[in-house]
Amino acid sequence: EPRGMLMLEENLIEVGAGIAIAAGVSHASYLSARDVCKLRFDEGMRTAPTLDGEIDAPLRADIGSFQSRVYDFGKTVVGSLILEIHEARGGEIVDTFHFERLDPTTLEAIYVPDSHSRVALGSRLVCRVGRQQHQFYHAFGFRYVIITVRDAPEGIRVKPRLRTTLYPLVAKGSFLSSERDLNQIWSACAWTQRCCSLDAFVDTPWREQAQWWGDARIQAENAFFLSDDVALLKRGIAQIASQTTDNLTFGHAPTMAQGCVLPDFTLIWILTIWDYYWQTGCLDLFLKHKNGIFDALSY
Repeated sequence: EPRGMLMLEENLIEVGAGIAIAAGVSHASYLSARDVCKLRFDEGMRTAPTLDGEIDAPLRADIGSFQSRVYDFGKTVVGSLILEIHEARGGEIVDTFHFERLDPTTLEAIYVPDSHSRVALGSRLVCRVGRQQHQFYHAFGFRYVIITVRDAPEGIRVKPRLRTTLYPLVAKGSFLSSERDLNQIWSACAWTQRCCSLDAFVDTPWREQAQWWGDARIQAENAFFLSDDVALLKRGIAQIASQTTDNLTFGHAPTMAQGCVLPDFTLIWILTIWDYYWQTGCLDLFLKHKNGIFDALSY
């Protein structure tokens, strides 16, 4: 079907600064590890602050060892990481580990491998000879990234960047107060809304990137304070409209997850059709989904 909305906004963002370093012996499983985040966790997360803010100074590690640098993008960002590699001899391993928060005292990533969602946002690049650049496919939401170089006794220089994948929401709404804290709250909320607007409204760009419709309704209401753009809401209403044999909707979409059928989210789907009408004055979605609404209410 036609996309029905604008292509995502792809801007290049430079990393802010390198804020911490670490080094050690690679875990015995480092060559075959499938979860590079758990691997780095098992090797110990202790770091030391670096005061020079180096971004692309060489990282060196003997065979069977690693050296890491922690980078700070300055705020939560959403997109695909780009690594620019210089002076590679071939065979060096570069692992990435993305996270939202760190301990302000130790500068260690706040990461619990066995926590509820088992978040593990990481990638691995094996270098070829010479200068090279690689962009990872998957878009992550994060603020900090640990770049770990392994098996690089001569050292390589690694420069990280990010290509954003945000919905191109044009912010027309604004807020200004004599209270500085209120202005900062507005800015934080407005940026959070941008980070949660991708190809769909998502409850978080970091942990799940799922279009849960109860969350999406709030996202749409937030977005209306910034813009009159209803494309994400309209597309989401159509996606959620795919009903089960009981005439309920799925809690998120697109999906095949039978375990996420929530009757209250079906009612929220109906409410968002009202929200769309309230925002636009247009009855097209009500007329399109009227039968689905009555089927759901019959349940």
